[in-house]
Amino acid sequence: MKNLISIIILAIFFLVSCDAVSVKGRNDSNTLPDNDSASVTDENSADSDELENDENSLNDEDLNDEIQNDGSQTDEFQNDELQNDELQSDDNADIDSSVSDSSVEPDDTVEPDETAESDDTVEPDNTVEPDDTVEPDNTVEPDEDNTVPDEDAAGETLITIGTYNLENFFDTECDSGTDGSGNCYDMELLTISEYNSKLAAVEAGIRSIGSDIQIIVEIEDDTAGSGLLSALSDIYAESYVAIKYDGSQNVGVLTKGTITNVIDHGSETDFTREFPEIHIDLDGTKVIVFPAHFKSKSNDDPARRLREATKAAEIINTVAQNNPDALIVLGGDLNDEPGSDPLNALDSADLLRTASDLPLNDQCTYNYNGCSKIDHLYLSLVGAGEYVAGSSQVIKDGGCGSGPYCLGSSDHAALKAVFKLKSSVIPDPETDSIYDIKQSIIPDGTTVKIEGVVTAVSGNSFFVQTMESDYDIMLQEEYSAVFVYISSSVTPSFTIPTHGDIVEVNATTDVYYGQIQLGYVTDVIIKGSTAIPAPLLISPSSVRSAPYEGVLVDVGSVTVSSLGLYGDFTVTGGLVVDNDMYSISPSVGGSYSLKGVMKYSYGEYRLLPRNSFDVQEM
Repeated sequence: MKNLISIIILAIFFLVSCDAVSVKGRNDSNTLPDNDSASVTDENSADSDELENDENSLNDEDLNDEIQNDGSQTDEFQNDELQNDELQSDDNADIDSSVSDSSVEPDDTVEPDETAESDDTVEPDNTVEPDDTVEPDNTVEPDEDNTVPDEDAAGETLITIGTYNLENFFDTECDSGTDGSGNCYDMELLTISEYNSKLAAVEAGIRSIGSDIQIIVEIEDDTAGSGLLSALSDIYAESYVAIKYDGSQNVGVLTKGTITNVIDHGSETDFTREFPEIHIDLDGTKVIVFPAHFKSKSNDDPARRLREATKAAEIINTVAQNNPDALIVLGGDLNDEPGSDPLNALDSADLLRTASDLPLNDQCTYNYNGCSKIDHLYLSLVGAGEYVAGSSQVIKDGGCGSGPYCLGSSDHAALKAVFKLKSSVIPDPETDSIYDIKQSIIPDGTTVKIEGVVTAVSGNSFFVQTMESDYDIMLQEEYSAVFVYISSSVTPSFTIPTHGDIVEVNATTDVYYGQIQLGYVTDVIIKGSTAIPAPLLISPSSVRSAPYEGVLVDVGSVTVSSLGLYGDFTVTGGLVVDNDMYSISPSVGGSYSLKGVMKYSYGEYRLLPRNSFDVQEM
């Protein structure tokens, strides 16, 4: 009997011990979700405070919805706790079947955090740091594409610059005053809900671009700019909006770097909007961007856009000469297509249109007439920047509903391109010397491969000059350049380069009516871009000789002495000026300052101005 009583007592003791283990497991398990739930509530509370102080969230009703959504998150965590209790019940069943303590691992078998994070709707907003209310934390990058800066395989710094017309991103404030009836003069005045909806769409569009520096067009003012920066503070550190007229369409920039200086040029001609020169320090790289929005096609004025483009090119070239160590880019809605007079003025002014290496149908950024190519990025070839060939991309999603070439709520698509600082191009030891070709050391009819920089383009043909770093120590500019002839009636299998391109040309030496040149071109490889050599300062009489065929020269101030029959004319020193690339309509006695490349034809050494920047009327 005593033995039976002892067994019963031991059994009771054993059962009580197991229950104690089971209760401890449940309590340990419930501790983690309780703490997580509290933590999420705290974060959401901080987010709500942030929203109340944030000018982007202007609608109290929207804020209440946000708080209600936070409440729904708490409910989901409570549901997770119930699920955890059910899991613990399963654990208890296991304990009942085994008394081994090692089978009870409540913290390892139940992961309430992972359960919550698996649902994106429960994920709290980690892009905003509640404690960092003054300076956004730009060191935390949610997307690897947005790191500052990127590097290519060779370790060179890559910088992505984008341009995006937001289509009238205005705020809820009246900035330009009202009429007698209280109507605001602003171009647009958004309601609170319209503003919040527009902000969300613009934010999403810019995130999809993935730029280090983002040029923004059709933004009203700093209020809208600050709101956009706040929404994108996990990517960008600073913003700037250049305002020419209150309550109107203006231009600006978002940047991961630090804005060090801004100079507004809008008064230097009749720019439709402000034309700012924005200096940025991007992790030690000096970048200068020029956001632009030329005259629209509404009440069209092409002559005004030409004035805008011409003045813009002049300003950029001057800035580039004063900042040779900077990457310099013009970008925006220029309201003109390739081949138009305004874009031709930019193309011929030591500026490279980055999208020119895309197929035409891939350059569309607007849906007018099915496909319009009116948003552009231009690189200054005088500055220190180099375009990464093939990196231009139009970002579009058709979200506007009026065609494929738009992004988000805007009627424009975005455009981006990748740039880097110029690197030294190591000459190919197997290339032939232009000096040897021009001095006939390499005879006529020889297959050759040369390298150099393109200084001028005429149809399919172009001029190549030895890079300054490779000049012969004795000859310098003499015999340093050559004309490469490709018939305009053929469509070559390779890309025709533009000025500033570093090229490798495979061709055959040829003497054409006394001029040594290259013909029968089999291949042209574009190896990068660089600054065009400075024009050789030389008198108009001295330049009329073989050593200067193909060379870029500056003959200074000359006077027109006679007019030819085919658009050519003769100036001081007997130098003939021809119109192969740029036409002038001079009068006898007129004075000009002239630059251009030299060519020998029809028994004369002729100066060929490349564009309007090579001709200055005195």
